[in-house]
Amino acid sequence: PAFLLWGLQETNSKSSTLKLCFYFGLACFGVGVSWIFVSIHQFGQSPVALAGLLTFGFACFLSLSFVILVFLFRKCHQHRHPSFLTYIFFPSLWVLLEWGRSSLGTGFPWLLIGYSQTDTPLGGFAPLGSVYLVSWISCFLGGLLIYGLRAPTQMRWKRWGGVMSIFCGIYGAGYALQQRDWTQPLSDIPSYTVALVQGNLRPDEKFPEPKVGMHATLQSYALYFHMTRRLQADLVVWPENAVNVPLPAAKSILDFFTKEAQARQQTWVMGIPTETAD
Repeated sequence: PAFLLWGLQETNSKSSTLKLCFYFGLACFGVGVSWIFVSIHQFGQSPVALAGLLTFGFACFLSLSFVILVFLFRKCHQHRHPSFLTYIFFPSLWVLLEWGRSSLGTGFPWLLIGYSQTDTPLGGFAPLGSVYLVSWISCFLGGLLIYGLRAPTQMRWKRWGGVMSIFCGIYGAGYALQQRDWTQPLSDIPSYTVALVQGNLRPDEKFPEPKVGMHATLQSYALYFHMTRRLQADLVVWPENAVNVPLPAAKSILDFFTKEAQARQQTWVMGIPTETAD
């Protein structure tokens, strides 16, 4: 975000500014949604050219959000004469577009800038305002860097002192928030231990070809079964489609799992597909 804001303030023509934002978005989403190519080509069995074209088109479509950002930024704020308010207005626009991209239609809440701060002190603000607050703070701090870099020579040290004070204050507050427990157990409700099991199977192992289907299916069942038997939790949760045979054909394997869970005084939760009539 800091580099984008710097570019917005350095470019004068509308065309060069729009190109900057479009290429910025294309680079961001071109890398960030590359997994779509793998899904379409490798697992969807589509030709390389078609998968590449669809992925590129999708990245271009998502990049339009940054074009909207620069349009609103230029429309509502005179960026050639930036003030401190510029660095509040910019992150607000950024978060507004993140929210729109995540909410409109089916939503695409990938690559929100706040998620990059999960393991930093800024992640401590998430309980107060979700990922969008963390996104706002991240863009705000990025803007502060530009605010310091663009300071006149005679004010540079004074401005950088203010910038570093804000940085230290925000990171210190985030660290303090991370030390707080935001939930507490209810005394009148018994506690249970819960375990999540993830076999890390590839899609072609979850849904194998018919000629190797039964063998691969039994292997995946054995994997989850042996992983679960090592756990002492009251509730064990398997992934979706851990049992890849639809009901009622899966009744025999479910009966076996049920007996094992009852013998261990556990509850096993798993996702199972069901057949529906056409």
